[in-house]
Amino acid sequence: MTFCESIMKTTAQYCTIPMEAFVAAAEDRDGMSGAQGPLALALERIRLRGHRRVLWQRHLWEQTAQIPAQGLAIPHEEIDTICLALNTPGEEARFYRLHPQGEALSQAIDTLEREWVHSGRGVVGELAACFALSPSESDFLTLCMAPELDPGLRRLYGYLHDDATLCAPTPWLARVVFGWDLSVRLTPESALVRWLLACPRPGEEHPWSIMARWTVDPRIVNHCCGNRDLPPSLQGAAHWIPPADRLSYEPSAVAPLREFITTQDPQRPGRQRYLQLAGTTGVGRKTWTARLCAEQGMRVLCLAAPRLLNAETGDTPAVPHVQARERLIAAEREALLQGCVLYWAQADRVSRDTWQQAPHCAPWQFFGMEHLGSPLFRENAVDTLHFSLPLPAQTRAHWAQLLPAHENALDLTALAERFSLTPAEIEALAPRAHAGRDALWSACRSLSHGRLGSLAALLPCPFNWADIVLPVDTIAHLQEIVAHTTHRQAVYETWGFGRKRPLGRGVAALFAGPSGTGKTMAAQVLAAEMGVGLFRIDLAGVVSKYIGETEKNLRRIFDEAERLNAVLFFDEADALFGKRTEVKDAHDRYANIEINYLLQRMEAHEGLAILATNRKGDIDPAFLRRLRFIIDFPLPGVGERAAIWRLALPEQTPAGETLLEAINWELLAARLEISGAGIKNIALAAAFLACGDGRKIGMRHILAASRRELAKQGRLVGGEMWGCPVPHLQHTDNARQ
Repeated sequence: MTFCESIMKTTAQYCTIPMEAFVAAAEDRDGMSGAQGPLALALERIRLRGHRRVLWQRHLWEQTAQIPAQGLAIPHEEIDTICLALNTPGEEARFYRLHPQGEALSQAIDTLEREWVHSGRGVVGELAACFALSPSESDFLTLCMAPELDPGLRRLYGYLHDDATLCAPTPWLARVVFGWDLSVRLTPESALVRWLLACPRPGEEHPWSIMARWTVDPRIVNHCCGNRDLPPSLQGAAHWIPPADRLSYEPSAVAPLREFITTQDPQRPGRQRYLQLAGTTGVGRKTWTARLCAEQGMRVLCLAAPRLLNAETGDTPAVPHVQARERLIAAEREALLQGCVLYWAQADRVSRDTWQQAPHCAPWQFFGMEHLGSPLFRENAVDTLHFSLPLPAQTRAHWAQLLPAHENALDLTALAERFSLTPAEIEALAPRAHAGRDALWSACRSLSHGRLGSLAALLPCPFNWADIVLPVDTIAHLQEIVAHTTHRQAVYETWGFGRKRPLGRGVAALFAGPSGTGKTMAAQVLAAEMGVGLFRIDLAGVVSKYIGETEKNLRRIFDEAERLNAVLFFDEADALFGKRTEVKDAHDRYANIEINYLLQRMEAHEGLAILATNRKGDIDPAFLRRLRFIIDFPLPGVGERAAIWRLALPEQTPAGETLLEAINWELLAARLEISGAGIKNIALAAAFLACGDGRKIGMRHILAASRRELAKQGRLVGGEMWGCPVPHLQHTDNARQ
């Protein structure tokens, strides 16, 4: 039997479609892309090429007397076909030239290919240009997408594989459908795989085999169909930033940001444009980025970097290393698909090693950072812009613009001086103004409590100047601190002193003196007078044995204090701010690094920091030189003790009943040399003794309480101190008997 006779026999045995109908169908395919679009054209390429391959496989089956999908039996004729090299590209091409249906399909394929190229290959061509796909990769991507668009093609794939269980695209199928030569291979370095457009199915034993099943990312199919929804891997951690219509406050960083976005580098017109934006949350980094990009016709996609990429944070489980890399790729892939700008929020909370896994191919990426630190990338030179908190004058102008009718009633000048707020916080608090000045100030104060967490505790501030007893010079010194904080705007801005002191406009004060002399109470009075929160710093939580953690904790404390305009109170500060040590080992070297970092932050700190110590001599002199105020708190003298006794022992209850009985104030002040805190302890203990005794507070109760208080300090009390025996009060029941 000749080759032509075998072809005609194959046609008669397997083809149930009349020849005339087949030729007409092939001719009808010409120009169908113009009516149905390039995506329909891509599917038709698969159908036509698959249909032509079917004819060849049927011919081979007839030659070997095979029954398609016969099972495990391999006939002798099939082995002869393989050994005699009858199934070769050359024999297949000859078959198509001589077979009537094969020739008609080849002509239709040639016409379709010309139309395919003329149309620019539609969305597949866009994907190829976007991700630098080779022609073979583009064809294979089309092969992978086709059964997602037309599920019936899965059966065609199984038929061509001669395996009803293999209804998925494989590199072998692409080779026989598109005529690939042996040099075309798909590897892990293929652009299809690197961009996660298509990849071997999970669970494939040999994923890079020519018979491995492949799958396409559903996001790519959706994109080709016109769906612009974000992929599931990004949903929940990404959102589009709408451009603001009106922005009342323009930070100084906006001008260089606008220049960065609008100016093209003439040396590298197509290069990636990356920029780190540092600043406090709510200061306007995302808002201004979206606004300026919108002016250039670009949308901004904001991604929560810690949630999307981070390792374990609190109760959030760690993101696996591979999954973080895939999400980085998915984000940049989305930027290329949609032509948008990426904004990574809180990017500095993700490790530098994680960022190094990114493809770094998206044209525009901005990285929001809360702190000015080292660049996120080792190799890429990425510039940083810092968005500073608004100055008091800018804050007041923002308040006035939002609340023009309440400018005088709300005392906006003092409000701007006291609370350093971001534009977002001001806009959130502005609606509280309708409830009046006190409500607005209370809301600002509540916001100042901040997020210092376990590193600090918010102290109540119930005291005023009338409640504290100190020497006159000490009180005047404390009131100078209030003046420095209250008139900061006038002196630095209006009078021009800010130009002479560009660094650190805040106030750092040292309160030195024995325990119980009023250091903590003085800090409470200052915070109450300033109308801001007072935070006591937990030194045990600040100092860490791990290298770099102490600096990180200090940075967090100072940054939050500046943002919230809170007063920092370091009690027993000598434990942290002690003398710098001589370097003898690695621990000493890192201890000095921590102290040097602290000195730098103190110089740049914009708020009030109060350091309390009872060992002033242990503090490094270099540190003392950077303090604006050093205030000594001595033990109270006779006059101060008398005033403290009268404040500690009220004469009447709130209901007006008399509480005291024959108190000798002069004797208490003259004979009992003790701190103000000790006096308060004695007064409270005496009150409990008197209440248990069923009597008013008298000298016998005070003398008994003082004996116990002094015993705690290791001081024995005899009758010679008071000029009379010190009473020993018994249990209340025995006393009443």
